[in-house]
Order: sequence, then structure tokens, then C-alpha cells
Amino acid sequence: MKIYIFMLMVLQAFSKELLSYDPFFYEDRDFIELLGIMDTKVNLNGKWYQAKDTFEGLLIKEVQKDCVILGERKICLAKKRLWED
Repeated sequence: MKIYIFMLMVLQAFSKELLSYDPFFYEDRDFIELLGIMDTKVNLNGKWYQAKDTFEGLLIKEVQKDCVILGERKICLAKKRLWED
């Protein structure tokens, strides 16, 4: 019985977060997550782009070693690569 109540409480706690999560909704346009850089390609919010592509109406001007120039903004990776200084 205790396990049943515990499982019910856990399910209730997680169901609010899981059911209310919308992967296609960004609260504001300023939320841009740079997930990775590979040669001349960048992963922005889970999708790969190249230089001169547009992302949400902004031009990807330049792909650098750890950063990308997106419109007038420079967005850098949060973590550095392990094998480089």
C-alpha cells in the first residue's frame, strides 16, 4: 500500500511537468540554445544550420571555433571542448 501511494505521488508530481511541456513553444525569441559546432555547421535549438542560413528570421553570418554570429548577436558554447584550452 505504501508503494502504491508513493508511486501515485511521484506520478502526480511528474505529470504536471510532462503534460504541460510543449517542445515547439519558446517563451520568448531570445531563447536560443547553441548546442554544438561542427566545422561550418551549428546546432541551434536542436536543428543543424550552416553559415548564410536563416534561423527564426536572423542570418547566420559566421561560424567560429566556439561561437556563432547570428544577426547582430554573438552566441558562444557554454562548455569548452575537453581536449582544447
